[in-house]
Amino acid sequence: MQQIIYITSRRLLPLDSGDKLLTFNILKRLSKKRSIHLINLNEGSEYSAEELDTISHLSTTFNTISYKNEHSLFKKLKSILLNKMYWKVKIDNPEITVEIMNIIKHNASSKSIIWDHLRSTLFFSDNDYKNTLIEHNNEAEIIRSRMSKSNNFIEKFILSQQSKKTDEHIHNVHKHMEKVITLNENDFKTLYDENPNKYEIMKHLLLDFSHKVYEVKNHTETLKVLFVGSLDWYPNTEGIEWFIENVMPILDKNAFNYELNIVGRNPSEQFVNYIKSKSNIILNVNVPSIEEFYLKSDIFIIPIQNGSGINIKVLEAFSYGIPMVMTNFSKRGYDKVNFINDSDSEEEFANNLMELKDFNKRAQLHKDSLAYYENYQIESNSTLNHLF
Repeated sequence: MQQIIYITSRRLLPLDSGDKLLTFNILKRLSKKRSIHLINLNEGSEYSAEELDTISHLSTTFNTISYKNEHSLFKKLKSILLNKMYWKVKIDNPEITVEIMNIIKHNASSKSIIWDHLRSTLFFSDNDYKNTLIEHNNEAEIIRSRMSKSNNFIEKFILSQQSKKTDEHIHNVHKHMEKVITLNENDFKTLYDENPNKYEIMKHLLLDFSHKVYEVKNHTETLKVLFVGSLDWYPNTEGIEWFIENVMPILDKNAFNYELNIVGRNPSEQFVNYIKSKSNIILNVNVPSIEEFYLKSDIFIIPIQNGSGINIKVLEAFSYGIPMVMTNFSKRGYDKVNFINDSDSEEEFANNLMELKDFNKRAQLHKDSLAYYENYQIESNSTLNHLF
């Protein structure tokens, strides 16, 4: 049986974010025919006995390494003064790199290492194995996008420095990889270097969703609108704030009867206070399961206009068949989603949302979304081979 060392930089459970969902499902599919030696760099709390039992079904061996990801003004100033990548300064612990390499040597029969997410490569050390990197996002591109929208000279300077250092880290790590997997074509084009043959696009995500059946609700009461996303991720907060500031006033002007539920993890105190100052919005933080929110909602919105990688919540929403209103940017990585209108301007977003007052339109979107998801899952069967 083929043996693989799999190194991931996020706490695997609970499955409360898109990158966790992707990592968990990749491991689940890999473990069916392969022996997985899992190394988890965990910045959160220790795993419970129940969580460890779940992980035991994904891996032959499991090593968890705790580390501190310290956000502070001191760390930011230190990264500027030392001209280092902020991530590297936040998680500067050479002992972890040594510990990882010792675990790798202990599993010497494995010939392949999969590094899950760029952050895991902060602890990379040169080795004789076949190394594959799954790039969830183009981190440098996200920093540059944020920099382009800033009006603060000091912030622009800091972000410019960080984008350059992140680019350098990406370039250095990619040199040691035999394969780099991106999640959409744009990331592929912006990341590949002088050896494009090592780069591939994961055209279909390896995701299986298990949940109750969603039913389109035929009523004329208040429509429940849902947004789901990690609230410590800049593109998500930027997107939902754009919706609140630009789309909601149009809905209110047209007397559209709705309630917005925002579901996400780890919002800043500033964001929490911002939502408290608004009406028609309910903020749900760090919930144990988002299933109930999908099942009781009428419309799912994805107002994302920035970022990288692929929006995994799109595929999850398709699996429910919940009617969606989304920007064209949110569709990146998904082909043939022409049954959902682009909603890039505030007027388009508001009008497409208000059209879904019509039950028949919601029912048709439900049918089309489920058909899309079923076909997507069929086509994803060959995607696993991209990792090797």
